[in-house]
Amino acid sequence: MERLIAVMTESDILPLHRKTPIETLLAYQNLNRPHGVHDKAELLIGMCMDNRKHLRIPENFAYIIRAGGGNLRYSEFKVSYAIAIGGISTIALLAHTNCTERDGIGSGRKPTSCILPRCSKSATKWTLC
Repeated sequence: MERLIAVMTESDILPLHRKTPIETLLAYQNLNRPHGVHDKAELLIGMCMDNRKHLRIPENFAYIIRAGGGNLRYSEFKVSYAIAIGGISTIALLAHTNCTERDGIGSGRKPTSCILPRCSKSATKWTLC
């Protein structure tokens, strides 16, 4: 059974993610936190290449790899670069509903940990799962 956690307030962010780049990502995306200035990327985001999906994050906040279903297979160099050269230590895998590649290029597997969007008229908000 999948468990989704709607992130509508700061208290909805799990203690595990507080004071981390995941908290900052959720605050920018879901809580409309004003964008801060970032000198370097704080995390790597893997997400679907679906052109309907976008993030509300400031410049230099994250490396983003977009691929069908958010699949990072065949992106080993990009992931290694973000870790070794970029110095990131956090990776967020973003998934969305109604994705034609949701199982990742025919793998038949659903993601085990992800952040899913919850659509509204104003913008997409992401939900922990």
